[in-house]
Amino acid sequence: GAWPAVALFLAFVWIEIVWEGNAIPANIAWLAIGYSLLTWAGMFVFGREAWLRSGEVFTVYFGFIARLAPIEVRADGELRLRAPAAGLLDPRPLSPSAAFFVIVMLSVVTFDGLRETPLWALGEAHWTAATTAGLLAMPWVFALITLGVCGLMGDAPPGELLRLFVPTLLPIAFAYHVAHYLSYLLVAGQLVIPLASDPFGRGWELFGARFRERSAHPP
Repeated sequence: GAWPAVALFLAFVWIEIVWEGNAIPANIAWLAIGYSLLTWAGMFVFGREAWLRSGEVFTVYFGFIARLAPIEVRADGELRLRAPAAGLLDPRPLSPSAAFFVIVMLSVVTFDGLRETPLWALGEAHWTAATTAGLLAMPWVFALITLGVCGLMGDAPPGELLRLFVPTLLPIAFAYHVAHYLSYLLVAGQLVIPLASDPFGRGWELFGARFRERSAHPP
């Protein structure tokens, strides 16, 4: 199943919202190298298609987002237009791991919003441990709530209904992620060029000091 992708997605989110070293370019560079090695190793050991289908978190993530697209590529390579979100109408229920991945997509952004509220005003001594625990617990809270709602429907076993209906959460998850990352793109995205000029934080000036300073402080 997609459990490796679930674990890697949670690790990615933990790095983003919990880890204190996530703003250091050298750390991100080493993580990118490490993740590349992990991806190549996974494809070598399990096969390219198997790892991309179950272990490569961004392939799995964008595969779900692609279900909302008005364009699809058929198995024979033919490009077809379809109604937006028509990819959600697949009558086959998701596997348990794929269904949980969708729940994680929605729950982690919700938790990040909760983390910014006064309800999560924790002391520094316990913040990392509590935030890590909250991040890992939130998907299970969402899963239990969704399972409970499916249990009230009574037309089929709750687990089967959950796996059938959980794709309907994808439009909400997609909107949450766009809203969540739009500010990063518009604000922090301006710093891509100066960071590329000094990718390891060693004081390099690959693109020139004047260009770097002008990029870091746009008018």
